[in-house]
This record gives sequence, C-alpha cells and structure tokens, in this order.
Amino acid sequence: MYFKNDSERFKAVLESLQGKQVAVLSHLRPDGDCIGSAIALVRVLRAEGIDAVGMNPNSIPQNLRSFLGDTPLLTESAAQVG
Repeated sequence: MYFKNDSERFKAVLESLQGKQVAVLSHLRPDGDCIGSAIALVRVLRAEGIDAVGMNPNSIPQNLRSFLGDTPLLTESAAQVG
C-alpha cells in the first residue's frame, strides 16, 4: 500500500531534521520489535544525511545484537554498541 499523505508528511519531517542531531529512544527491556524499529529508523535518518543515534536505557540482549550492524546505539552503560 502507498499512503501519499503520510509519505508527504514523512518527507517534510525528514527535511525539518536536516542539520540536527536526533536521538531515537526505545522502551525499557527492549524486545526484538522495539530494537528492530529503532535500528530501522536510525538507518533511514542516517541515509537521509541526518545525524541520528539510537538510545536505550537497557542493554541489548545478546541474541539480538547481530541486528545492530554498524548502527550507532547507546545503552545504559553509555558505551556505544555496534
């Protein structure tokens, strides 16, 4: 499906974020959906030239770390993962 109105709004949001730093926040005790969504949004933003990083107050479970790749994600230890 194609949502023309939503696509136009998203394009406008991306344009408004140019030149800014963006943090994509996740919820506590992230599950795979949460981590995957945050990583995807960070990747989209970075692909558009926006300085974006993911942030989560908890560590990413070991079995989900392979999804990170080179996507920057900060966790509770304030150490960058990925």
